[in-house]
Amino acid sequence: MRTSEAIQQFIAARMSAGAAGNTIAAYRYDLDLLARATGDRSVAEITPGDISAFLTAASAPATRKRRLTSIRALFRWSLAEGHVQTDPSAAFTQVRFEQSPSVHLSEDEEIALVFASANDAAWSELAIHLMLHYGLTRNDLLLLRPGDIRETAAGTAIQIVDDARPLSPVNRTLSVSPYLLDLYSAYRERVPAGERIFTIGPPAINGMVDRVRRRAGIPHKISPRTLRDTCTINLAINGLGATEILAYLGMVDESRNRQTMQRLIDRYVLFQDSPSRAN
Repeated sequence: MRTSEAIQQFIAARMSAGAAGNTIAAYRYDLDLLARATGDRSVAEITPGDISAFLTAASAPATRKRRLTSIRALFRWSLAEGHVQTDPSAAFTQVRFEQSPSVHLSEDEEIALVFASANDAAWSELAIHLMLHYGLTRNDLLLLRPGDIRETAAGTAIQIVDDARPLSPVNRTLSVSPYLLDLYSAYRERVPAGERIFTIGPPAINGMVDRVRRRAGIPHKISPRTLRDTCTINLAINGLGATEILAYLGMVDESRNRQTMQRLIDRYVLFQDSPSRAN
């Protein structure tokens, strides 16, 4: 079986199993690259050397980690289905990352980023606002459907729903400023209607954030998570505690979420107080 055919069947199996949309998109992106890099020969002919070369071609450690995760999932499925006799990815050790202090954009950087996003792709400005001011993740953006940003009796709301996982804590509703509805309405006037508000994939969001960062003149690397962390830290700077931040983000107020939020706040405080930051 050719690698591309195995990938199609693997993706179909993961979709039937209810895998999240962003997971499916990541699998498809990484594995299509693998098929091209190996000449789309039989999946049983892919060797550890092929995988090593494919991983080495990725410059960022996080990209290598994601690629290996996708490859491992494909070959676990292929082994179970009898398409391969051995797993060529089995010998590879997953990369582990030390948790680094949160990167928090300064006020000037935030303003520059927002202005730069208005001069980028049609969807960039709305996406930047949602991540930077309301803490949406990359996956949250990809779940949004037309009508999920709407006016309610109480004001303006964002509803995030993962249809494949109805009990997921990702599913939540946020109360937001009315200006966001105006921004969304202007965006809808410029782009054709689709099943989703953002008809893109995860890599496009990463690329957009980096592109807008460069337009804004921000010298250091940032990611969608940087924007979410900036939103959280700004709320903490304005006096909100972990419980209040969870309420603002529409997240469940439970012990695990509170601990995660508090660790983020504490890392930021330590980062601000470090000697290297003071110099």
